[in-house]
Amino acid sequence: MTTETRKYGIGIANVIQRASYVSGFDVDVNSDGFEYEFFPMYQAGAIHKFAKFIKNNEHFYEEPKKFESRHFLYVGRDQKGSVDLKLLSKAVSSGYLLIAVDRDTHLTIHETVEATDICQLQVDVVVMAGATVEYSRCLRAVEAEQIETTHRGKVLASATLAWNEYYDTSDHIVAKTVSYLQQPGAQATIRSGIKTCGLGVVDIDHQAIHNGALTSSRIGCAGVAKDSSKIIYKSDIVIPRGSKKALGHQKADFLQLSAQSEVDAVPSLNVSCHDVQCSHGVSITKYKQEHIFYLTSRGMSEEEAKSLLEKGHLQQVLEKMPKCMLVIE
Repeated sequence: MTTETRKYGIGIANVIQRASYVSGFDVDVNSDGFEYEFFPMYQAGAIHKFAKFIKNNEHFYEEPKKFESRHFLYVGRDQKGSVDLKLLSKAVSSGYLLIAVDRDTHLTIHETVEATDICQLQVDVVVMAGATVEYSRCLRAVEAEQIETTHRGKVLASATLAWNEYYDTSDHIVAKTVSYLQQPGAQATIRSGIKTCGLGVVDIDHQAIHNGALTSSRIGCAGVAKDSSKIIYKSDIVIPRGSKKALGHQKADFLQLSAQSEVDAVPSLNVSCHDVQCSHGVSITKYKQEHIFYLTSRGMSEEEAKSLLEKGHLQQVLEKMPKCMLVIE
C-alpha cells in the first residue's frame, strides 16, 4: 500500500491511497426494454461495427490507464428509455466502462456502486449528434475504504449531457466529472450535492471543456460539511481559441455545520476566446448559533434545526435532479 499526495493550492491537499489492483470489478446492466449491446471490451473490439469506434474513443483525450476489468455498452439510435448500471467492486479493484449512445436517442442512466475496499472506477460516455443523456449517480455511506471515480462525457453536435451527483458519506470519496463539448450546439450540465460527516473527506473536481463554437455548460454544486469532515471542491471552465459564442457558468454554495468541519474551494476560468459569456462564483457559509436559536425558539431541538438547515441548503441543487435523488436522509 502506498499513498499519493495531491496539492490543489496553498494549504489545500488530499492524500490518496494506492494499491495493486486485482480483478474484482463487474458491471450489471438492466433496461426497460430498449435495445442495447453489452460486452467485455476485448470482445467488443473484435466486432467489426464497434472496432473503429472503440479505437477512436477508448480513454479519449488522455493516456490509457491500466484497468483490471473493461466493458463496452452500446445503445442504438432513435430510442427512448432508461438503463440501470450497477458497478460491483470486490476487494481492491479497478474497472472501466465505455458507453456509446447513438444518434437521436434519449437515454436516462441510473448508476449505483457496491464496493467493499479501495476501488478505482472510470466511465466514459460518448453522446452522438442529436442524442440526450441524463446520467444520475448516488454514493451514500459505503463500506469501501476509498472510492475514486472518474466520469467523462464527449458531447457531439446538438447533443445534451446532464450529470446528476449526490455524495453522502463519512468515508473517503474522490470524484472527477468532465464534459468535453466537441461540436456546435453541444450542451452539458453538472449538478452536484455533497453531504459529509464524521471524518469523511469528499474531493470533487468538475470540468467543462468547450472545444467547439456555440457550446454551453452549467455547473452547480451545494455542499454541507458536519462534524470533523472535509470537502475539497475544484471547478474549471475551459474555453480555448476558436470556441466563439460559448456559454459557461459555474456556481457553488457550501455550509459548514460545525466549527471543526472544513471546506476548500478552488474555482477557475481558463478562457482564451473573446466572444464568449463566462462566469463563476463560490460561497462558504459558516455555522452560526443565531441560525439555530431562531429555530429552537420555535420548538425544534438543536438536531432538528441543523437537519432543516442542511436539507434546505442541499435542496437548491437536488430539486433540479430526478425525483429518485430528492430524498435526503
